[in-house]
Amino acid sequence: MHAAERGTLTANKVYVGKYTHIRYVNDESEGYWDPVGEIASQGTTVDVEVLKTWLTPRGVTTEFFFPGASDTPDYLNAEHPRYARRLAAAVNAWLAVTQASGKSVKDAIKKWLREHAAEFVLADDDGIPNQTGIEEVAKVANWQPAGGAPKTPSK
Repeated sequence: MHAAERGTLTANKVYVGKYTHIRYVNDESEGYWDPVGEIASQGTTVDVEVLKTWLTPRGVTTEFFFPGASDTPDYLNAEHPRYARRLAAAVNAWLAVTQASGKSVKDAIKKWLREHAAEFVLADDDGIPNQTGIEEVAKVANWQPAGGAPKTPSK
């Protein structure tokens, strides 16, 4: 709405307004409609193609507006030319592991990575996880690098 008001997004604007009566001609009232204040959100429209053109440089490419597009960020998209599987593994592990559940954060992340090693090519052809790769990725995803035993929750 703000972009339409500023004129940076082309829209068919409908304004909140008031009718100003000028005179009666026979039984009909003559007058005009004065736009007042902001544009009306319920009546204002934007052409879909205009909206897509406006959204794209702003980084909005969600599937709602762009069917067939993916909401997956480029760095997590295996089809992207700069996809880095270990970066994707670190981000996914960081997102998945929210609590250490009695373990250190790094150990919880390593456990998750071992369970998902095949997805991120962190396992050999026999499905055996690459411990060195898992260790390296866990270092990146670990948000408690100081280590130590997990704290006991206080009441």
